[in-house]
Amino acid sequence: MMSMQRDLGALERMFDVLVVGGGVYGACLARTAAQSGFSVALLERDDFGAGVSHNSLKIVHGGFRYIQHFDLPRIWESVAAQRDWLRAAPHLVQPMRCVIPAYGIGTRGPLAFAAGICAFHAVAGRRNAGLSGNARLPRSGMLTRSALLAKYPHLQRDDLTGGAYWYDAQMLDANRLTLECLQDACAQGAIIANHVEVLQLRTSGSSVDGVVARDQLTGREFEVRARLTINAAGPFVEKLLRAGPRPIKMDRPLVWTRNVNIVTRKLFATRDAVGVGSRRPSDAAIGRSQRLFFVTSWQDCSVVGTSHTLQQGDDSKPTDVRQDVQEFMMEINQALPQLELDSGDVRYVHSGLTPAEDDVKRSKRGLVIDHGQTEGLPGLVTVLGIKYTTAPVVAAAVMPIIRRQLNCTGNASPANEFWRPLPGHIEPALDAAQSVADIPYDEASWARRVYGANAHALFSMLPVTGLSAAEHAFRCRVLYGIEHEMVLRLRDAVLRATDRAERGCLTHDDLSWCADTLAQKLGWSAQHRQDEIDMVTAQLRMQGVNAATRAASA
Repeated sequence: MMSMQRDLGALERMFDVLVVGGGVYGACLARTAAQSGFSVALLERDDFGAGVSHNSLKIVHGGFRYIQHFDLPRIWESVAAQRDWLRAAPHLVQPMRCVIPAYGIGTRGPLAFAAGICAFHAVAGRRNAGLSGNARLPRSGMLTRSALLAKYPHLQRDDLTGGAYWYDAQMLDANRLTLECLQDACAQGAIIANHVEVLQLRTSGSSVDGVVARDQLTGREFEVRARLTINAAGPFVEKLLRAGPRPIKMDRPLVWTRNVNIVTRKLFATRDAVGVGSRRPSDAAIGRSQRLFFVTSWQDCSVVGTSHTLQQGDDSKPTDVRQDVQEFMMEINQALPQLELDSGDVRYVHSGLTPAEDDVKRSKRGLVIDHGQTEGLPGLVTVLGIKYTTAPVVAAAVMPIIRRQLNCTGNASPANEFWRPLPGHIEPALDAAQSVADIPYDEASWARRVYGANAHALFSMLPVTGLSAAEHAFRCRVLYGIEHEMVLRLRDAVLRATDRAERGCLTHDDLSWCADTLAQKLGWSAQHRQDEIDMVTAQLRMQGVNAATRAASA
């Protein structure tokens, strides 16, 4: 069991690599650099994975949908990353069937989808390389109109002519997947800290040699020195580049889109991810008539996404997404009127910012800038990701830059070994034809699955006496987070260590117990405790979610 402890004193030395940003891209960069033998530090201004990485549709894309864009490099990148995740974390990433309806006989019809399936399997032939058992992805196939409607009568339309399916993968818990990358980096010597804001870059002569940072918990400012600093701060990348003795401007200002996924009551009885045709246009090279959103099964809920809206104003400020949610609900109800979704069905809202190519198109690839090459400012690299899936392959692509900037000698860079098991790695004890989504939902069993090899330590945190299995699992997750996973704020406990808020069943009693426990463990005053509760409830309300007011039976 890997126990992460926040020790700011351990940051008082020179590191090879300093990563700014503790989302999935920062976590994968830290893990990959530590695997390669570099001394690594990582700083996160909020909580680990609290930004876009938390706000995820939970699909680990394998590139099938990029066939319609004729984008082979993007497919190969996605296939490699998906394979790494399935191999490294079978307890957290599992195959998931994606189903899409076919309409008419043109570019959205069965023949077009059949051709797409053949093309995909031709270019993605190594997607199961190194995978075994339940982690292997089955082949794609076609569905007749009657077979599709037998499972999904809500997809009934006069022009429906059948359907297609392929297999992607699903993250069971995006928070834990990010965290386990950080835990593994720590196991290999990395020093990491959450709630540490980087104020500006530190320069020495013509190069960057670290940052000036501030502990958000105490207000103390200090410096962290490194031979190479990687700016992986997500929407804050430009703010960091502008801060310091030598402000850096991007070639062009970044444009951002605000992405929204909503967690609702369970919409379909199956465990598939179902593609639903929207009335909004797509940006595909073929089949431009409509874009798709997906309804995915997750625990006792469905996650529906993704809505994309151009972000206006200061990207670093929290955004009220209630209007986005209302518009997305209208889009869903137009496509699936029989569901009759309303605001009471919204259990949680995921939102986050990703870069766009311009005011219309979303970016298709991540951004990696070696400022030593572009601005003559060695010691600084900027990395900006597009989607959760490809973080491992982007991290591997950054490694040659790290080695070059640090003047590492050798004939070749080490092979990418991201596929090596994460700390909770355990092969799921399930039948080949069965998955956790086929088993009636149970909170304790779910926790046991996603903690994997650490499940025994998790459930040892608290005696069972007088508690239901679900309540015991919930409290153990909070206590385990405080003891071993740097849970330092109330939002760390309810939005990262546990998932009741995300499932829309966090109660006032849950919130109070978490606040009391943290106050006792960390020595909070009564006012501090109340401030923490107010911050969490305000954050949820800004998203249009009243999760903390639901009854315990919700």
